[in-house]
Amino acid sequence: MPRRVIGAVLAAAMGATVLAGCGGGGSAGSGPTQSVDRGIQADLNQTGLEMAVRIQGSTSDLGRAGSLTPAQRQAILGSTLIVSVRSAGSTPISRASAGSGANAFSIALTEGNDDLVDVRYIGDNLYARVQISQLAADYGVSGRSVSGFDSALSRAASVVSAARALEHGQWISVNVPAAETMVANQLHVSPDLLPQLNPAELIGVVTAFFSGLEQSSKVTASTSPLPYLLTVNERSFAAGLAQALASAPGVSLIPSADRLRSAAGSIGANATAKVDADVSNGRLDRLELPAQQFGKGSKAVVIMDITTNPSVTAPAGATPVDLAQVGGLLGQLVKGGTGRL
Repeated sequence: MPRRVIGAVLAAAMGATVLAGCGGGGSAGSGPTQSVDRGIQADLNQTGLEMAVRIQGSTSDLGRAGSLTPAQRQAILGSTLIVSVRSAGSTPISRASAGSGANAFSIALTEGNDDLVDVRYIGDNLYARVQISQLAADYGVSGRSVSGFDSALSRAASVVSAARALEHGQWISVNVPAAETMVANQLHVSPDLLPQLNPAELIGVVTAFFSGLEQSSKVTASTSPLPYLLTVNERSFAAGLAQALASAPGVSLIPSADRLRSAAGSIGANATAKVDADVSNGRLDRLELPAQQFGKGSKAVVIMDITTNPSVTAPAGATPVDLAQVGGLLGQLVKGGTGRL
C-alpha cells in the first residue's frame, strides 16, 4: 500500500475511531511516553467518548483533491464528523461487550449549522435521519444524482412507510435483531450466517484504533503545534487494526475492512506517520494529523477533539420500520431474481 493510501487510512480512522495507549510501554514517570500513555488510558476508562473530526486549512490547502469544485472544498472545510460511543452502565468503553446491555454508538455529519446525517445504534435499535436535499445543496451534488436517489426512495416509500419519513428528513428506527431474522427467513438461511453487527463491536473498533497506536508508536516531546509527537509505524498500525476488524464478525464483512487486511503486509517496514497530540487534565484530548506528509500537495490538517460523556439517546418520534412491509418487498426482489435464473 503506498504511503498516501495509509495516510488516508489514518485520516479516515481518526474520522471514525479513536485511541488506546501509546508509546513503547514505559515505566512510571513523567516523560512524554508516560504522559500520553496515562492520558489515553484515562480516556479508555471513561464510559463514553465523543470524537469530533474536522479538516483545518484553506480551499487551496486541500491540494489536488480530484475534481472538487470550490464550493465542495469549502463544504468539506466547514464540516465536522462526530463519532460518539457509550458503554452500558458504568462499564469502561475498553471493556464493552455485546451482552452487557444498551451500549451505544453514533455517527453524525454537520456542515456549518446544518445537521446533515445522524445515525444512532443503541442496544438493539438503529435510528437514522438524513437531510437529503440539504446534503446535496451543501456538497454541490448534481441534480441528476439527487433526482435518481429521490425516485428510488419514492418507489420504496410506496411500499415501506418508514422510507417516506426518511425521504422527508424525519427519524426512522429499526430493531436490528428482528430485521436480521426477517432477512434470514426471506433468504431461507440461518440468522447465524448473516453479519451480526452490534454497538459493542463498533466500540471495539474505536478501542482497537487506540491499541494500534499504543503498540506501533513512539512518543517524543514537541513544541509545535502540540506538546507531544507520535511517530506511528504504518505497517504495525494497519496490521493491528486489520486484526481487530477481522475479529468483529459484523465489521469484518465491510469491503474496506477486507482491503485493509490484504494491503497491510505491503506497507514498507519503516514507513511512518506523524501525529501531534495534547494531554489536558490527565486525558488525551486532541490529535492532529498533517496531511502534507502523505503527498498530493495537501497542506490541510485533520484534527480530532476528544471529549467525555456524550449524550447518545433515542430520538423522540422516530417512525419504526414495518418489517412485514420490508419482508414483502424483499420477497418480491428475491422471487424476481430467482425467476431470472
